[in-house]
Amino acid sequence: MVEYKSFTTRMPLEVYEAMRVYKSDMESVSVNQFVVEAVEEKLARLKEEELKRGFELLGQDFDMSEVEPWIQAQAETFEHIDG
Repeated sequence: MVEYKSFTTRMPLEVYEAMRVYKSDMESVSVNQFVVEAVEEKLARLKEEELKRGFELLGQDFDMSEVEPWIQAQAETFEHIDG
């Protein structure tokens, strides 16, 4: 069962209005769901950037460039990103 946390947030009026315009095209999606999905997408991008930075650092250290131990971690990350 998914647990939820309620909180209050503020956003600039122009961001709110833009969200409402796009949300109006998706009548079955609540404002709450729209915001949750936007945050999930942002978190996925941040995780992907972190993984990319890790591989860039790994590539700079030849002694640490053995990739076999990391294949499973990479697969799990992409499974999470892809849903």
